[in-house]
Amino acid sequence: MALTINNLRRQSVGSKMKTFGSLAFDSSYPTGGESITAAQLALSQVVEFEVKHSDDGQIFDVSIVDDDIVTIRVFDAGSGSHTPTGTVSAPIFTGVPLPAHGHDLPPTVDVSIPVVANVGVLTPLPGTVSYVTADAGGAIGPKVMGSPAVPPGPGECTVDFTNGNIRFNAADAVTNCLVTFTRASGPVSAVSGGLPQGTNSAPTFTGNPVSGGPANEVGNGTDLTFLNNVEFEAVGS
Repeated sequence: MALTINNLRRQSVGSKMKTFGSLAFDSSYPTGGESITAAQLALSQVVEFEVKHSDDGQIFDVSIVDDDIVTIRVFDAGSGSHTPTGTVSAPIFTGVPLPAHGHDLPPTVDVSIPVVANVGVLTPLPGTVSYVTADAGGAIGPKVMGSPAVPPGPGECTVDFTNGNIRFNAADAVTNCLVTFTRASGPVSAVSGGLPQGTNSAPTFTGNPVSGGPANEVGNGTDLTFLNNVEFEAVGS
């Protein structure tokens, strides 16, 4: 047996003729390749011949002899694994890490505090309170500050410096307040690590890379019947 040409079609391309179709290989591949003639391609001579590579990993080498005979050799793409084995290192930081450091915060703080059941809570504990105003609820506006030892009357509030509680009169129905106060401990430093300054190394591969292997012609007598729809194009006259 030999190559079988299927679905052969012709198309005029300027002064040339193109034929195209598909090839089916047989059950016994001959060393040196399979041959087809120009006549089998419905041409008197062949100047170009192209075979599409196989989805099964085969590579085709085409040669044209005397514009009349096309020889097609079949090669395996190569053997062995194409995936390297090994590990990729984690990047290494080179530079100066930024140590933990502080930011001085202002001693005076303006905060908005929700009021629940007539009580709002200042955090952190206040050293002094200079201003309290209700901005949500029934009676909004500035409040007169009194001693926490005496319940506040309408329009008043009391500040307990031991727990930060600000208490309002129930009749005022305050639900939120704005407070200006100083921290009991004075300026506070907020600790932060920040961002380092430097570079990260590129990852490196350690293992066994795979080198490309040579493509070998399939052995004499190899069954290639699974290559039964290999598309081709031929140009000639």
